[in-house]
Order: sequence, then structure tokens, then C-alpha cells
Amino acid sequence: MPTTTTDLCATMLTAAAKPLPPAVSAAASRTLFNVLGTATSTVTAPAVTTLLAAAAAAGSAGAAPVPGLAATLDPYWAALVTGTAAHLDDFDDTHLATVIHPGAATLATVLSLAPETVPSGAAFLAAFAAGCEAQLRIGNAISPEHYDHGWHITGTCGVFGAAVAASVLLGLDAEAAGRALSLAATMTAGHREAFGSMTKPLHAGKAAANGVLAARLAAAGRAGPPDPLGPGGVLEVLSAGVHRQELSGGRPGRGWELELNTFKTYPCGVVAHPAMDAAIAVSERIDPAEITAVTLRCHPLVPELMGTVQPGDGLRSRFSARHGVAVGLLFGRAGLAEFSDAVATAPEVARLRALITLDPDPGVARDAAVLAIETRSAGPVEVRVEHTRGSVARPLTDAELLAKVRLLADPVLGDGGADRIRAAVDALPAAADVSGLFAALRPGRSGEPGLGVFTASLRRQDTAPNDAASHPRRPAPTQSPGGPAASPHGRPAGTPSPDSTTDRILALAAQAAPSARAEADLARFSAAVATANGISAARAVQRALRPEEADDPPPSSSGRLGVALPGGPAWTAWVTGAAAVAALPAGTPGAGADPVVAMVVCAAGRALGDDCAAAVAAGIQAAELVESGLASGGGWSVPVVSAAIGAGLAAGLMLGLPQSQLRNALGICATQAAGLRAADGTDAGPLQAGKAAFNAVEAALLARAGFTGPAEPLDGRRGLFALFRPPSG
Repeated sequence: MPTTTTDLCATMLTAAAKPLPPAVSAAASRTLFNVLGTATSTVTAPAVTTLLAAAAAAGSAGAAPVPGLAATLDPYWAALVTGTAAHLDDFDDTHLATVIHPGAATLATVLSLAPETVPSGAAFLAAFAAGCEAQLRIGNAISPEHYDHGWHITGTCGVFGAAVAASVLLGLDAEAAGRALSLAATMTAGHREAFGSMTKPLHAGKAAANGVLAARLAAAGRAGPPDPLGPGGVLEVLSAGVHRQELSGGRPGRGWELELNTFKTYPCGVVAHPAMDAAIAVSERIDPAEITAVTLRCHPLVPELMGTVQPGDGLRSRFSARHGVAVGLLFGRAGLAEFSDAVATAPEVARLRALITLDPDPGVARDAAVLAIETRSAGPVEVRVEHTRGSVARPLTDAELLAKVRLLADPVLGDGGADRIRAAVDALPAAADVSGLFAALRPGRSGEPGLGVFTASLRRQDTAPNDAASHPRRPAPTQSPGGPAASPHGRPAGTPSPDSTTDRILALAAQAAPSARAEADLARFSAAVATANGISAARAVQRALRPEEADDPPPSSSGRLGVALPGGPAWTAWVTGAAAVAALPAGTPGAGADPVVAMVVCAAGRALGDDCAAAVAAGIQAAELVESGLASGGGWSVPVVSAAIGAGLAAGLMLGLPQSQLRNALGICATQAAGLRAADGTDAGPLQAGKAAFNAVEAALLARAGFTGPAEPLDGRRGLFALFRPPSG
């Protein structure tokens, strides 16, 4: 029987099976071209190189490309890296009504699956278009309430778009695609507390990777809660307001939502762009040294999303409207160089940021701003921007978009790189396959695969992708010797507050010791994994995600797989965690801890070594501490959500992480803690528990490699605890 979910899937699959309408094809091509540029340009950024190192350590091998790299990866790591890279510089596309960046996760999905599905160019573009459109319609259905509450909508909706795009390429029908969305609903990721850390762009990468996993599981017959997009489903869990009619694509006379996608002119939050337009426009007429005060009248989302006063590094400066205005006034431009660490910590930039006041006004449109400047020797100056460059009302021309992508891609791919990408994208509707696009994405300097990548890291700092709208008046400042700037709270930006829940969890880590309770839980875990139900569940996960291993021996009595998965301990944690939870009889009593919590934490600890009783003991205590801070949870599975944090602590302890890296691991875990109560009794119940263990081990490994997360992922203003509280009013 058709459901809300299968209706949406049928609509997207049917559209992808036919030639795209010309306007949709043009919008999809422009979005694809832009996001290929943003993905290519970041291949030397620390977040991306950290992920690549983790992929290498996991033994990643496959044919899936990553834009700007000669090397290829397996589909999971390719999706994770490409999605993160595409969103890293906050220079990708934006759907202004929802603030979703649909291109990143969808690009990562279709690129990762293309080598094995071998689509025609038209099918590749159609899958990309359908994936973007699906997440935008779902975003419309929960906007603005979802984003306003603190969720990062690019991550939470991106996984659905990725699942749809993957379903198209994998040839799933509407019923199977609906199952993919039901499984994707248990893997949503992202809260806005992560903004300013590497974990924010990771949301797009995880959305892609999770969407592909969901589609693969669905293709193998796995399913989650029925009709997740229907009444009482995941949309009600994600948002206090649900506008389900938006799933149908809405109103007469309106085409696809993808046609309303826009392209950024500056590498930062799009809501600050009108103010930056104003600052750049007036910069030639005002000496910054003469400025005594600046007032920015703006949409209320500006201080909400971009309210940082004194960012401590380039990554955080992308979430400071004051920084965007300051560099616009100082340098007459706001490109990648102006969002570097050196500029973010420069004294002259900090001085000007301190003079800027944000004046939120609901009457100001999201793409408008009014900038008022006072100086010592002249009268006040006011600049109004009705619509920012790159918005729906003032879209970038094809020539302007090409100029942007040239500055992003050519330093990596070599001269003419962007033009080759554009030609390959334009050729997709008639192309027999995507080999031409893949060739255009590979670096080609002197025949050496990595040469373009290494030189790009230098050139990224002295080019400004919006030079056409700016002037090179002043050189960028050098690194400030004064250290990180202070946050509005008087602490260095991004540092934790004292006595937070995260601090209490870290205190548990410092005192970790084996306990009889942990030993009992580990024994129960090992026994559960070795049962017939546990073995069957483990084989089902392997059959879906690693089909070539379906005939491997069953798990050993230690609770680890008889033959380790190529992906390493994170995969082992997923398979054994799912097996252990699947083997639990209904209503199984625990030795103090929820049995699901105990199994998830045990799976993460045991995947990294047998001597894990101390780590498991601390992890279970941490999970209980998190559970006590959560509200009722609504439709969330509180045991699975809290277990994800406890498992992250256990994994971090097993890896011997210092406190700073443990904090990052907890932040990475918390921002993707997910799981639905409605999954209980379905295939997704054990799967989401095992996935929590997988995410925890992966987070600890990433933190060890240098990946950063939010400092206060639980107690922060947009942290996990705040998201679980019902919205006020």
C-alpha cells in the first residue's frame, strides 16, 4: 500500500528515469559544477587530510574518486571524504528557504557509487538532481522550526537525499527506496553546536556515507520503521512544526526546489553575505582607521548563526558576520585568504570587529542588509543591499560561476581545470558514462598524481574567489603573536565551560577502572554475539554491506568477528554491536545499565582490544550520565543516543587519547548521536545500536588523528541536551 514515504520515493525515481526538464537540468548542472569546485579546492585542508589518513589506516581500497585526488577509495570513505571536503569552506550552494546545502552530500553519494553502478551521464545527473530535490522537500516540510531549534539541517536532511540518490543508482523501486529512507531516519546527524569545528562539514560527509549504507541495507531487504515521513514519523521527531504538504513539491506554478538553489560568493555563512556586499561596496570610500562604529541591521538569523564576536581561527571566522564585514571594509574583498587563521587573529581585524554591532530586525529579508558606518572626520555612511549577489534575485551568471570555480579548482587540477570540469558536466546528458567527468577531476600536473594537491595549499591563501567584486587594496596580515582571540564569554574561542557534563565525563575517564559490573556486561556481550541470533544478525549486516564476506566464519566466543572486516575496528563494532542487541531477549534485565547501552559500549571497547573492562566501566557510567541530562527524548531512542557517547569514551580510552582528544571524540559522537524508538522491533533496532558503536570507534580514531569537535557538545546552547528539550512557546 502506498505511503507518504513511498509516494515521495516514487516521484523522485520516476523523475530520475525520464529526461530532466530543461530548467531542472540546468539547475542540477550548475549545482553540480559549483560543488565539484568546492570539493576540489579543499583536498589539502587539515580536515580532509585527516580523513584521508584515517581511510588509509583503515585499509580503504576501491575505485571511487575524490575530486582533486589521483588516488581512489572504497565507497564509504569516498563518500565521507568528498562530502566533508565539499562543505568544508562553507563555499557551497545554499537553498535560502531552508539553509540546506544540498550539493555536498548528494555529490559525495553519486561519485562514490558511480564506479560500481556505471550510470550514463544522464542517469548520474538525474540521480544527483533527485537527491538534492528530496532533501530540499523534506527540509521545507520541517522548516523553519527544525533549524531554528538548533539542528544542522544539511546533515539531518542530507541523509535522506543521499538515500534517494543512492536508490536511483542502485536501481531500487519505490518500496525498497522507502525502506532506505526508513533506515536513513535512524542515522540523522548534526547539531549547530558543532559550527566552527571540523565536525560541521563532517555532517555532510556522514549524511552521504550513511545514505549509501541505508540504501545498501534496503537493497538487501533490511527495513526500519514503516512510513518514516508519514504522520507520527521522523518528521515529528525532528521538528515541532511539520508541513507535510511540502513533500509533494508544493504549489502550482512552482518548479523543483532545486531551481531555487543559490551559489555563494564568499566562503562563510550565507546570511552574512548581504552585509559583506555592503562593506566591500563602500570600502574604497572609507579609511578603516577612521571608523568609530558600525551597525549592521540584518535578519535575525545573522546573530543566531553568525554571532561570534572574536573568532580564534579561520574556521570559526566563517561563523562571524562581524569578521566578514571587517575584512570587507579592510581589504575590499572576502575570499579564502580573508578567512585564514592569520587574518582571523590579526589585531587590525579584531579591532574593527569590536566596533561592529548587530541589530537584528525581522523586517529585513534574509538576502538583505543595511550597513551604517560612523567615522571620526566625516559624516555617517549608510549602504543598503536589497538582494545579495548569488541570491535567487541576483543569481550568478554562468560566466561568474565559472570564474569562481576556476579560482577554486585550477590551483589543484592545473590551468584549465575548471573549464574541463564544466565541459564534462555540460556533456553529461548525452554521455554514455561518467568517465569524462572522472578524468576531469584528477590532478594533472607534470604527470605526478599528487603535485597539484601540494601546491594548492599555498595558492589557496592568496586567491580570493570573489575578486570580480572586490579590489586588492591591502595585503593580508601576518599571524598575530597574541594567540587566539577571546570569545564573547571571555574564554578563548571554542574552549569548554567549567563543570559541564563533558567535563564530568572526562573526570570519569581519569578514574577509569575495571568493575564487576563491566566484567559481567562483557561476558554477556560475548555470549550474545556467539548465539544463533547473534550470528544470524552479524551475517545479515555483512551480507548487506560486505557481500563478498557473507560466507565468512561466524564471530568467535570473544565477541569479535572470526575474520576482521577490512574496514577495521569500527566495522567490527557495528557488526558485533548489532549482533549482541539482536540476541537480547525482550525485556532482558541489566546489571544496572540498560542492556542496549551495555552492548553498544562493550562492542566499541572490545573492537579495540580484549583488555577493555576499565574502558567499558567508564563508558557505561558516561552513558548513564548523558541519559540523566536528556529530556524524555520524544521519539528518540534515549538508550542508543546515550550509548553513543559512552561508547565514544570507551573507544577513546582504549586508544589512550589525552583529554583534549577525548573531548573532540565526545564532540564528534554527540553531534551524530541518533536512533529512533520506533525502530524497536524492526531490523533497524539492532542496526542503529551497532551503528552507534561504529560511530563511536570512528570518532575516537578521527580524534586521535587530529579531527576537532565542539567543546561543549552536550550542554552547549545548541548541544544535544538543548535539542532534546521541547522548543519554548
